[in-house]
Amino acid sequence: MNIFSRIVFFSLASLTLMACTEQKSLEVAASEPSAYRKPSAPTELLTEGTQRSEIRSEIVIPITLRTRTGHQLTVELQPDEGLNLVSPTGPVQLTPDENGRVNLEAIVRTPVQGRHYLGISTSSGAGMSRSFSIAVQVGTQAIQPKVDRDEPGSENIRRMPAEESTR
Repeated sequence: MNIFSRIVFFSLASLTLMACTEQKSLEVAASEPSAYRKPSAPTELLTEGTQRSEIRSEIVIPITLRTRTGHQLTVELQPDEGLNLVSPTGPVQLTPDENGRVNLEAIVRTPVQGRHYLGISTSSGAGMSRSFSIAVQVGTQAIQPKVDRDEPGSENIRRMPAEESTR
């Protein structure tokens, strides 16, 4: 074999070896659980459950968050259309305790019956943010979606009221 033939042979052999190794790497990577998670602030909402209230009353909603950044946490509350926020009315700077917890009390008025949500936006000194929501059930009547069946044995279709917006 001349030198040119040897170079071609070893080049093809190394390409084949690299392709096999890459295929094995892809197979191993596909079989392992993904460690990738969408980047967001390392903050979690510890308050659980739905808050309940009577119509046209004022309630205190305790909010407990935990952050793992060690930085101050900026918290802003956004009530939906069925709630009126009394306090706090703007962003609040909170310093976490030694366990990374921060506590905040939101005071809301409940003028409209139904299920409503209090939005919670958080951001840390690290420049990352995260959003949560707490359900507030006002009164006893919950919105019940209609379930239609077109044919026996077909899937349930839930028709729910919707409102189009252009934000």
